Amino acid sequence: MAASNKDTDTRDTRLGDDDHAGAGRQSASASILVVEDDKPLCELISRRLKAEGFRVEAVTTTREAILLLRDRSFGAVLCDVRLPGMSGLDLLRFVRLLDQQTTIVLTSGLRDVPTAVEAMKLGADDFLAKPFKMSEVLAALRGAMARRRATFQRLQRQTELETAAAAAGADEDRRERDFSALFLRSVRSLVHSLEAKDPYTRHHSKRVSVMGDRIASFLGLGPAARQKVRLAGLLHDVGKIGVDKAVLHKRGPLNEEERRQIYDHPLMGERILKPMMARYPEIVLYCKHEHERWDGGGYPTGLEGEDIPIGARIIAVADCYDAVCSDRPYRKAQSHEKAMAILERNAGTQFDPTVVNAFTELVASGARPPSWRPA
Repeated sequence: MAASNKDTDTRDTRLGDDDHAGAGRQSASASILVVEDDKPLCELISRRLKAEGFRVEAVTTTREAILLLRDRSFGAVLCDVRLPGMSGLDLLRFVRLLDQQTTIVLTSGLRDVPTAVEAMKLGADDFLAKPFKMSEVLAALRGAMARRRATFQRLQRQTELETAAAAAGADEDRRERDFSALFLRSVRSLVHSLEAKDPYTRHHSKRVSVMGDRIASFLGLGPAARQKVRLAGLLHDVGKIGVDKAVLHKRGPLNEEERRQIYDHPLMGERILKPMMARYPEIVLYCKHEHERWDGGGYPTGLEGEDIPIGARIIAVADCYDAVCSDRPYRKAQSHEKAMAILERNAGTQFDPTVVNAFTELVASGARPPSWRPA
């Protein structure tokens, strides 16, 4: 962990003993995102990093940072821990879900060892305590970027060797089992990250997954297709990791900007899932299109009817049922009968009528949904 000097503050822009003078020029192609709510300090850090040859974007909130990270890649993120709204640790989780290669250095005005330890566990590359010298910032960024680059070079080489071994006849079954175990761990990690952020969705994804599997089975989908529906049910809300907590927990109506965040969450989920779902593109599509409507009035792309993937149509019904029967920030949980009435009333407009009928017949046969509650 990088050290801090109590006798200096962030206004000290000297580069130590000039040992590093010009060294930043070697990293001139690197782009850095600075997230710091102290505007004078944010500007000072940005000016110095630019002077060292870095390309710099500077923002004062995590929300602004997320908007940039959605569309662009950065070599490093320098972020304060204590920020309004989402904290620096929240942003760290978000970045690590999107990209394992981005270097992340956190800063804090508190000499908080537990926070520093937690940051490292979550994937931070370094932790700087304020006040600090700019030379310390530069050294931390350069060192962390070099270490992460070296790590990924080793991983790339390992991947190349494994690929060559597979081509030479390595044990494909073992590799597949290892991949499946890693994949499922990643799925669980994504779900836990979302539930940690939004307690109202705790266990919601699991229930949607179970209901989706039952509907898929009733519709005659095979084992492989049912597995994809189950996994998509677990992951359908993962894009909400990029939505402000205040929006997720708001009790009143959403304003235009807040609605835009909600409407964007399927696309954010697509971006998070695509890198880890190369073998299972259907799962990404099921999560992306779960909010489409049968009549074409949904989002994010306005698909309609059978153009909407079958898994997305199944998850939409299971998600609606469980959402109605669960406590939400803006209302209390409603009854099973109320949820069924909503589904039946919207069959053929919002929902695929065949899927709604399958769910209705399942319930009539005595199969109670996981979130069933009496009137």
